[in-house]
Amino acid sequence: MDLKEIETTEIDPDKHWYYQSKAGAMLQLVNGLEFDSILDVGAGSGFFSKYILQNTTAIEATCIDTGYTKEKTDFIAEKKQHFCRTVASSKAQLVLMMDVIEHIEDDISFIQNYVEKCSSGTTFLVSVPAFNFLWSEHDVFLEHYRRYTIKSLRKVLKSAGLEVTHSQYFFGAVFIIPMVIRLLKKLLPTQTREAKSQMRNHSFIVNYILHLACKAEIPLMRSNKLAGLSVFCLAQKP
Repeated sequence: MDLKEIETTEIDPDKHWYYQSKAGAMLQLVNGLEFDSILDVGAGSGFFSKYILQNTTAIEATCIDTGYTKEKTDFIAEKKQHFCRTVASSKAQLVLMMDVIEHIEDDISFIQNYVEKCSSGTTFLVSVPAFNFLWSEHDVFLEHYRRYTIKSLRKVLKSAGLEVTHSQYFFGAVFIIPMVIRLLKKLLPTQTREAKSQMRNHSFIVNYILHLACKAEIPLMRSNKLAGLSVFCLAQKP
């Protein structure tokens, strides 16, 4: 979870439908991969690597974020989650970049930097917001440079030296709702659009229904090449 959102909202990712659904999709994608160590780049709160530690046999995660003010290690049962600003190299078998590279002006060089830090055979799981026509004040608030399509994300990863093994959209089940809202907002005068996070806490019923819809999508998501709020790609360092 983005550190800026942590500071400005009261969202609890352990309960919010969006984060729980994205974590479920992530877990489905790494299912079957062999890894015991994770490098979580642009980790923010460390929510996603923590979720993997809690739900797989992985034993250690290193969270990297330039927003950290000090280094620390948390324990999840007997597993370790380290937090630091940078690493010189990594032996992790799985690298997470969950909603990170859209914050980076030169996304290719950023990814290349971590490709060089890792060993051959390392798997990269990358997620990004989808479709530039969904650009909104939420993107401005979080200081995004762009949104992506499957095609554009695959191109970036290949240019960074990775071999893409899988790509898909996610949040197709709820895609129509934010699409309509955001397109309608574009009709409003520019001066009335405030740059702010659009993440909100919902009632139990709304949160449950949205989570249920996305959870039902997960078994079918690998075939979704059409539309969604997020793009996921799996790639590997040759």
